[in-house]
Amino acid sequence: MEDRLTAAQLDAVEARAKAATPDPWEKGVDDTGGPFTGWPSVVAPSADISVVHRAGFKQEYWGDLSRQQANANADFIAAARTDIPALLRDLRAAREALEVCAAQFEHYERLHREKRTTDDNLKALVNWGFAQFARAALPEETPSGE
Repeated sequence: MEDRLTAAQLDAVEARAKAATPDPWEKGVDDTGGPFTGWPSVVAPSADISVVHRAGFKQEYWGDLSRQQANANADFIAAARTDIPALLRDLRAAREALEVCAAQFEHYERLHREKRTTDDNLKALVNWGFAQFARAALPEETPSGE
């Protein structure tokens, strides 16, 4: 299994997302009738700008998009290829861990309702469940300097 995302990696993903052009993005297609008709682009309709447009070998930006903003968008798009699979992997692992804990809780809750376990045992299970979920769902952080 691949390593899980660390807090620093999650912070980097979040920083790229915050730096990119806000608003929902949509896939667009050049329909101007010019030489690039049919070429895809990514647009932010509410900002009335193209976030990125592929025109031959050059990217062109329209609207009030600064070079700095264009670079932030490119960083976000380029990182998405690795960010999204890593985020999905972590989300699936967290969901799996949560499902395992939920099944254990349901089992012991049923035992408790049937008076086949004590309140102390149920409290111990809750503590155990939280610890198991945290271990399964959260990556171990590597101390600085290692």
